[in-house]
Amino acid sequence: MTPEAEAAAVAAAGGPQQKPKLWETLPPAALSEEGKARLAAKNEGEMVSAVVPPAGPAPGTPALQAAAPAASVPAPSAPVSTSPAAPVAASAPAAPVMPGGQAAPAPSSAAEKAAYKEALGLAMNGQTPQAKAAFNAFLAAYPGSSLTPNALYWIGECDYNQKNYAQSILSFQAVAARYAGHQKAADSLFKIGMAREQLGQTAQAAAAFRELATRYPDSELAGTARSRADRLAK
Repeated sequence: MTPEAEAAAVAAAGGPQQKPKLWETLPPAALSEEGKARLAAKNEGEMVSAVVPPAGPAPGTPALQAAAPAASVPAPSAPVSTSPAAPVAASAPAAPVMPGGQAAPAPSSAAEKAAYKEALGLAMNGQTPQAKAAFNAFLAAYPGSSLTPNALYWIGECDYNQKNYAQSILSFQAVAARYAGHQKAADSLFKIGMAREQLGQTAQAAAAFRELATRYPDSELAGTARSRADRLAK
């Protein structure tokens, strides 16, 4: 999913989207040669008793003689209802929990999504310092947003693109450690490996790539991470 598609999905649904391909989330100017090549190639009878009316006086019977009361016909028993019993309402589902026992963030509001889209647009336009400031402002305004891991990831990208590799690692580590079940966790581990390569930390870079391949073997980047780890180990 391209960054533009990610922004559209955020506006339509607020939450997690199909995981974007890493090379599609970067502005062309920030892509590696490999990234440039790859870029080119559901919720929710009334019963009546029947009584025989009193009989009138029999012919020839004195008028003062009270007419014998008519016998009441017993009311029919209530019919047994054959309609099914009303279903028992299901209890509300428990709030989703992220791996590690952390409660998942609440769904994003329209204002949150608008603020996130604005920051993402700055990043896509190459306005890296403004984008980082906008993502930090977003986190301060909406600390419980479901888009928090996305914002943290993009702060890391902003630092990486400005060659602040050590600082970028801090943001990527926050995503990988605090939001292990999020779509950006594997991407963050990959960027940790890349940043450590840039810093000359070969062994730590290989460890980050191996961790990605082990924890997220079905992720888009698992194969590439495994290859990088093998190359760095030589």
